[in-house]
Amino acid sequence: LTMVNYTLEAIMSLDLGESIRQQFGAAAANYAASGVHSGGPNLDAMLERAALRGDERVLDVGCGAGHTAIAFAPHVAEVVALDMTREMLDEADRLAAKRGLTNVSFRLGVAEQLPFADGDFDLVTSRFCAHHYADPARATREASRVLRAGGRYLLVDSVALEDPVQDSYLNALEL
Repeated sequence: LTMVNYTLEAIMSLDLGESIRQQFGAAAANYAASGVHSGGPNLDAMLERAALRGDERVLDVGCGAGHTAIAFAPHVAEVVALDMTREMLDEADRLAAKRGLTNVSFRLGVAEQLPFADGDFDLVTSRFCAHHYADPARATREASRVLRAGGRYLLVDSVALEDPVQDSYLNALEL
């Protein structure tokens, strides 16, 4: 399988953004129920590494069904969860409401053009989403831009395996 990176402009001009929204929108309920996405050692490690004080403002980029945002919410002042798929945000909103969380808000947007001011956040998280970024370098610059001085960026994602057979198998499962 070949991985193709597109620039944000290419996604918009080729309407790949709409294709992505349709694909993930249709699967939003599955992501809400997914054991892999709802917890696990990587999410626990993110919470531990964040060394939270309780007064942080957090941005979760590519929040999907909101599991990371929801995990951080009880430990911080505010979480803004961003995704490019309305259905994912709707699932995340339902999960947050079900847990009685009132400090999580949901915003439509893309990682490469964050709709926030410079230095708005103490912490930016992204979990199992970076491999979907149209332009990872640009998304990273945007995460850095919206972090206050001394802020932190916690990113968890899958990686390509060195063995081509195993890598192809993993990519096929992911697709």
